[in-house]
Amino acid sequence: METSLASRHVHPSDTDDPHVTHVPLESISRLAPFSALIISIIFIIYFLIRFYILECFLLAKIYGKTYTQMDETTRRGFVNHHIAGATKILILVLAAYPFIDVAFGSATFHSPYAGSKHVKQGDILIIAAQMLIAMYVFELFYRPKISPVSVGHHIGTILIGQSAIAISLNLVREKDATIEFILCTVWGLFL
Repeated sequence: METSLASRHVHPSDTDDPHVTHVPLESISRLAPFSALIISIIFIIYFLIRFYILECFLLAKIYGKTYTQMDETTRRGFVNHHIAGATKILILVLAAYPFIDVAFGSATFHSPYAGSKHVKQGDILIIAAQMLIAMYVFELFYRPKISPVSVGHHIGTILIGQSAIAISLNLVREKDATIEFILCTVWGLFL
């Protein structure tokens, strides 16, 4: 059964159906066309943190000989886990509210983020998605050993995440782009 565009604009409080069934067809964020720039900035940040903070002094200071005596493969995995852990915590702090509010609450991607006049829920979700995708790309390039299952998982996440953002740029052709991005965020929650 095909859902008409008009029926997607029913206010959630007017029905007993879950909010997610009435999410309006809308762009995710005004930042979506700049996704390549956003992910490039995130890659640069990951490099600077890895090279000038973690590897330069912080991990040696915190872990001492445990870190300095690691072989290269173990050390790279250790550094990667710190990048991934910090990224996931930051995503949780930044994106938990907009994710829950858009997917399960009454907000849309264009609802204000934490009362801001300029930042919208979708803006934060685009940035969080790019942070997660960049984290997986970083791991694929940085770690010298990675299991085939992890490789498949990371490549799938990268392609699906970027595809969800890309199809949202053409709402005329992609009538389910909004809901597909929400589904990707739900899927990303468990990665």
